[in-house]
Amino acid sequence: TWLYDKGLYPKPEHAKAMSSYLQAYINDLAKNQKTITLHGTMGWSTENDTEGREKRINGFVLGNRLITSKGVVEAGISPKLRAYAQYFHKMGDMDKWIRSTRIYGEKGLEPHAFAFLMGFAAPLMKFTGTINGVTVSLVGRTGAGKTSTALHALSMYGHPENQKVKWGDTNNAIFYSLNAVKNLPVLVDELTNPDPQQ
Repeated sequence: TWLYDKGLYPKPEHAKAMSSYLQAYINDLAKNQKTITLHGTMGWSTENDTEGREKRINGFVLGNRLITSKGVVEAGISPKLRAYAQYFHKMGDMDKWIRSTRIYGEKGLEPHAFAFLMGFAAPLMKFTGTINGVTVSLVGRTGAGKTSTALHALSMYGHPENQKVKWGDTNNAIFYSLNAVKNLPVLVDELTNPDPQQ
């Protein structure tokens, strides 16, 4: 339509030459343009064979970054994932964050340490061969640090408050959030008296 918009109308006897030109142009574009893979989820990026079986791991998508064995590059992410991915980026002071984890070494905080370390374990579940994920319920009195510990675990990957799944959200919103983070930890906060249909 660009040609027509510019007032260029090929004659019918030139249709074959025009088709050959356009095909050569498309082939040239394909050779000279880098293919961009759009990721629809975060977590492990894999390449599959023609039957859908995993052939190779390409890296780990976190926010808009693809972390590979060769370094970190910008990841192509789908438009739907883009809004969610913005919360997964580096921020704050790494040394302060590391110091803040020392609290889990204190006597009596072993359950908190376990919950916190699940943040590191989540991406590794893929490599167990049999377990795709686990559910860890933090149960206890109000003010015991359950949510704070879970948010601390989420902070390994980005802004923790924006990674939470709220149980009152629609089923579509909950399933989208769970799918979007794939191999990352998820916090479903305040799971008190959930709707059985959900």
